[in-house]
Amino acid sequence: MLKRNPRAASWLALRGDVLQQAGRRDDARKAFNESLAALESLTPTLRRTQANAELERQVREALKQLENPRKD
Repeated sequence: MLKRNPRAASWLALRGDVLQQAGRRDDARKAFNESLAALESLTPTLRRTQANAELERQVREALKQLENPRKD
């Protein structure tokens, strides 16, 4: 159902955030990757919107943080 929703990338990114906060790193990584895939499936015009470009930046940053967690 999410794949048919035009806002799938946003929902998947939000899911990734929640899972990351819950300490479910593998599930969060999967959701973030699905969000990127949803963004990449958009038409070029939709993908270049400011909102989608910012979402992509945030998702890529979240994935980067998952790969290199801080050691506080």
